[in-house]
Amino acid sequence: MFRHKERFSFMIITTFVSAVALVTILWILNNAKHDQIQQTQRLLVQEATAHYSTIKEMEIWHHKFGGVFKEGGKENDYHFNIYSLKPKNEHNRATGFAKDALMYLKAHPKEMIYRRFSDDNSKFDFVGVLYTKPRCVECHTNFTVGEMRGGIEITLPLMNYHEDIHTIEKHFRLFFVIIIGMYLIGLVTFLYFIRKIFKNKENIEQLNATLEIKVSERTREVQQLYGREHYLKKLLETITELNEALINTYSLGSIIETSMETLKHHPNYKLILFGHFDGEMFHKRYVSGDLYELFDGEHYSIGQLKENTIFSTIFEAISNRYRSLENELRLQLPNRNRNRQEDYELTASITFPMIEDEKKNGFDVLSFWSDREGGFDQEEINILDAMVHDITMALSAYKQRKMTERLQQEQITNYEETILAFVDMIEQRDAYTAGHTLRVAKYSRMIAEYLNVDEVMIHKIEKAAILHDIGKIATPDTILLKPGRLNALEYELIKNHVTAGYKMLSKVKMYSELAEIMKYHHEHYDGKGYPYGFKNEEIPMEAHILIVADAFDAMTTSRIYKARLSVEDAMQELNAKSGSQFHPDVVSAALHVLSDAVIVQTSQMPKSDLEKQRFSYFFNDNLTGLYNEAYLNLVLHQMQDKIFVSIIRLRNFSRFNKEMSWNKGNELLISIANQLKELFPTGKIFRFEGDDFIVITSEDEGYKEGILTVNQIDPDGIVVLESEYIIINSTEEIYKLGDYIPLM
Repeated sequence: MFRHKERFSFMIITTFVSAVALVTILWILNNAKHDQIQQTQRLLVQEATAHYSTIKEMEIWHHKFGGVFKEGGKENDYHFNIYSLKPKNEHNRATGFAKDALMYLKAHPKEMIYRRFSDDNSKFDFVGVLYTKPRCVECHTNFTVGEMRGGIEITLPLMNYHEDIHTIEKHFRLFFVIIIGMYLIGLVTFLYFIRKIFKNKENIEQLNATLEIKVSERTREVQQLYGREHYLKKLLETITELNEALINTYSLGSIIETSMETLKHHPNYKLILFGHFDGEMFHKRYVSGDLYELFDGEHYSIGQLKENTIFSTIFEAISNRYRSLENELRLQLPNRNRNRQEDYELTASITFPMIEDEKKNGFDVLSFWSDREGGFDQEEINILDAMVHDITMALSAYKQRKMTERLQQEQITNYEETILAFVDMIEQRDAYTAGHTLRVAKYSRMIAEYLNVDEVMIHKIEKAAILHDIGKIATPDTILLKPGRLNALEYELIKNHVTAGYKMLSKVKMYSELAEIMKYHHEHYDGKGYPYGFKNEEIPMEAHILIVADAFDAMTTSRIYKARLSVEDAMQELNAKSGSQFHPDVVSAALHVLSDAVIVQTSQMPKSDLEKQRFSYFFNDNLTGLYNEAYLNLVLHQMQDKIFVSIIRLRNFSRFNKEMSWNKGNELLISIANQLKELFPTGKIFRFEGDDFIVITSEDEGYKEGILTVNQIDPDGIVVLESEYIIINSTEEIYKLGDYIPLM
């Protein structure tokens, strides 16, 4: 009897305890469900607040971004609209929730947002306050500065939110059923399911944590998109303004000052420095922006630059004679403007050496300090690199122009010394032209001696030959040094070198006779030459000699866009144009004395670092640094020995760009280019048709399948690499590439 009573009591106690535990657990779960729903709602409010802050700070409704955005037509799109209690446009008058929100925000000026969830969690409304700024009253005259002008209503896609709420409700309903069922089984089973419940609770928390990460990433992507577009637009506006200013600038000081003052307009460039390194000391020349009391002197030694953090990129650029970048500067400096309380933080620095002549130790330097988070990205560096190149060319053109003017004004006292000075000027600008003029002088003497011209006149013809292209000093580098075929406009501009050279030399008494010889060097015997159209006997015999010698050297010298003729072919060409382009007697003499001429092989390919830099301006691909299609055609048409060609094609690259983004596509192209550079260090590597590559080598080291890897960038294997391998033995076999690339 006692045992039954004790068992009953134990059952009662056990039932009571388990019931209390069940009620307690159900209460905890119900509270947890509400907590999860509130957490999800807070994440939605956080996302809406982030969009509201981005739109308000960047003034996306401004006319330069297209005006006020209106609601979209899709349920799951991001939208925003601007409403007001006193709108300028009646379409923007606040009604419904927007009106309630604005009335509430007006009554509570310390609060910035007003939001509301429906009782069934199916709808979410959000409005952020918008105050009137000084420039707003220019259009919204019915408001005063600081007054609440209206609000920004944010509409977010709620599909994920609804799915999360539904998931939470579904999970908790399942939990309630499970707990009540397990209660009937017993205390042991009950305790087991308690552990199971908490385990499922962790899954729910993990689900919400994942949702929070997604919202954060989505918000960050939107902010980066808005910020980068605005930043690059501002930078391009600054560069455009600078280019326009350089065109109309005619003095050394104004070129520098105009460049610095224009670049100062960019909001992130807090400090810009132009200086000169003379080989031993660095001299400060011009500073734009607030100095922050950084520069306490005008001249700095290499040691002083190395010891001072602010000069780190200047020191590296001077030491390596190459662009230097520091994107982790993190230098806190007090702002000298008393109207602001905070300190500026310089986050990055970049310095460009403006080297005009690799043989000289001295060169100018241009440095930028930025406060932009993340510093200078690659696209910005490329833009600045091109801009610095333009400024360097402008400075170089000015210096050359002033040098020419000074030479014209100086009294020349030594004839031979002056001739050598002019030759040196030609050699400094274009090594090909210098070699050309000396060869023309040599051929002119040989022809003149065969025609029994007296030695005095032969000497004049030689000097005229050396100087016949002196007018090219006035030809822009972009045309004179272009390592490719000139277009029609460029050809017309370079033709001006004849009259420019004639005007230059004819003003100097001791060169007037030479000017009268060289001004005809592009005239034809039949009158179809330029610039004057003289013919026959209107052209002096000494000029006819120069014309033939000039043409013979042009035929037998290789240019990058055409192969040279053999001496035999050049003789045939002269003979074919005897009586039309050339004087018959001079051609007859040339056929005798030049038929055995030994032609020294020359090349327009770059040798010095400066020439390589000029060369890359025309023939390098900006993204990958490889050669481009234009240079590919020139290389193929200039080949002399057997070459081995590997063609690598990227199949599905357009799909990869579409699915993974253009930035990822650029990253993949750069990765392949860098791998090809390592695999073929002595080969010529080209990017053509956007997403294909060609490797040309002089030895049999063709591309092997599998040696390129893109798995890290393309883990899904969207892009498929296909290759072809071709051996070309002569120029006649170039047609083999016709099925793969367009041949010009």
